[in-house]
Amino acid sequence: MGVGVIHQVSKLNRMVNMTHEPIPALNWPEMTMDLPVAKSVDLGSIKAGEQVKFHLELGPDNKYIITDIMK
Repeated sequence: MGVGVIHQVSKLNRMVNMTHEPIPALNWPEMTMDLPVAKSVDLGSIKAGEQVKFHLELGPDNKYIITDIMK
């Protein structure tokens, strides 16, 4: 799980740009990054400037993907 602020949502590419707080479980510091979003997540309700909680999973391509976003 992580907490972050959304800066940009790309529905076409299923990506979000966000600044997230440190994620100790992944040994990630606070950073701004683009993250892919699973097809099961509704991006229509996510807007720039919102603080969200999100869940990441390691995908089969060995890259992390957001599998849930909660406001």
